[in-house]
Amino acid sequence: KFLKKHPLDVPIHVLSGDPPEQFNLRAIPATFVLDKAGVVALQHRGAAAWDDPTIVNFVRGLAVAPR
Repeated sequence: KFLKKHPLDVPIHVLSGDPPEQFNLRAIPATFVLDKAGVVALQHRGAAAWDDPTIVNFVRGLAVAPR
């Protein structure tokens, strides 16, 4: 429902079945940013300022980092 109201220009993945152990948190929201190899590059629990230039630059760096 959220994506229908707020389309995003990034890949969105939804897990089916049980999540990996490292995703087994009791915090909401919980955010995981994966690198191109699928490795967790950033894990954050709770609210965050995702438009902060430090975070934006970090994520952009992941997008262009060689595999």
